[in-house]
Amino acid sequence: MQRYDALPQDRIPTAGFRARRWNRFERDLRAWMASPEGRFAEWRAKALVGVSSDED
Repeated sequence: MQRYDALPQDRIPTAGFRARRWNRFERDLRAWMASPEGRFAEWRAKALVGVSSDED
């Protein structure tokens, strides 16, 4: 099987402006997912693809 190496622009940055922006995005996404709207969006997405809550 051929190994896939991510291109430099596809890797998550570890320092600098892009790293701070990525960390801010992840922080805001986690906060949104913890909100009632985010929990509903997760439930709705699982309902659309047929994932039961037992599989979490």
